[in-house]
Amino acid sequence: MKYLILTSLLASAAFAAPLAQKHGGQATQQQGATGQTPQTPAPGSQGTAQTPSPGSQGTPSQADLATAVANWMADTSMVSNFLNVGGSIQNNVAFKQAATVAFNAEVDELNHKAIIDAALGNTANVQAANSTLATGGAFMDVVNKLQIMSQQGMAAVNNIDLILQNRCVNVLPNIDAYMAATGDNQSKAVRPTVCDSTGIAGGVQGQGPTLPGQAPGTPQAAFDAAAALARGQGNGQVQNGGTAGTQTSAGTQTGAGTQAGAGIQAPAGAVPTGAAAQTPQTGAQGQGQTGTAKGHGHKGKGQN
Repeated sequence: MKYLILTSLLASAAFAAPLAQKHGGQATQQQGATGQTPQTPAPGSQGTAQTPSPGSQGTPSQADLATAVANWMADTSMVSNFLNVGGSIQNNVAFKQAATVAFNAEVDELNHKAIIDAALGNTANVQAANSTLATGGAFMDVVNKLQIMSQQGMAAVNNIDLILQNRCVNVLPNIDAYMAATGDNQSKAVRPTVCDSTGIAGGVQGQGPTLPGQAPGTPQAAFDAAAALARGQGNGQVQNGGTAGTQTSAGTQTGAGTQAGAGIQAPAGAVPTGAAAQTPQTGAQGQGQTGTAKGHGHKGKGQN
């Protein structure tokens, strides 16, 4: 009798053991599958949570806009500082380092622009300003030339004058328009010392921010007006509305320009092929335009 009971218990245990192992394995697999979800997130899922795309978590608040304006001002100050002192830097390594700081600050400006675009990108004044910054290629032309200088050093120093002509006429006044759209009429983009509110003092001049209905400003229009003034022709006033020049437009990444942030993409660390190929041309063109940024003498210092 005892033998039968013991045999029965052993048989029951033997039958139950595989079932326990089977169910236990399934539980382990399920737990492992569940554990894999936070450990191996889909590519970009963590970045999305840390750096949400504009508007993904709602319209930016007024505090967000105020922070964007303050940070954008700080970045423009860093770029302008390099444009002020870059022509006097005699060490090529130091020049590249300073240009890199300016390049990074210029690219960072796109983050602040995106916040304002997310809140106000459908307003007429922001769309008009964006048409010059993005569609006209004005912003990316500055980015490209700063990146070229960060890589090529003093050999590309003539880009400083070209940046001044485009940035002071087209970029900074339209950054002012972005800041004003937030309700802040006091904050302005920080200018280089040679620039006034609409262009280069005593040199090439625009008409301020692009207004609704006006043609977008382009870098080439600013370069053309500066070159004519250097030849003793014209009054230095930029004429927008013509065909954009091929030298500065090539290599920029532009789009529709009427939607929030459309048309400006931060570079992925390398100078676009078109911009790099045109460096000698833009530098050569700058030789005829250097005189518009009075007192800088960038070309002579960059060639020593």
